[in-house]
Amino acid sequence: MESYEAHPRIIIVSTHLIDEIEKVAQKLVIINNGALLLQTDINDVDEHAYSLSGSITAVKSAIDGLNCIGTTTIGSVMAAYIYDKRIE
Repeated sequence: MESYEAHPRIIIVSTHLIDEIEKVAQKLVIINNGALLLQTDINDVDEHAYSLSGSITAVKSAIDGLNCIGTTTIGSVMAAYIYDKRIE
């Protein structure tokens, strides 16, 4: 950390383990195929990031109007990855 404080710089880490990286990271950037999907403060992730899963029809209906940053479909089941306000 002393080196970073003396010479601030950008460090790129590729991981899906947000809980582990949040101890040393300040910002989260998600890039998919060259497209910027998300850029936020690492502390905002717990409040806004979540997934929804269920039948394709139900998930598509639930995510309408939300910031969906990705989906996975297996058979008739879909998981959607959301960065937005939480659904009540």
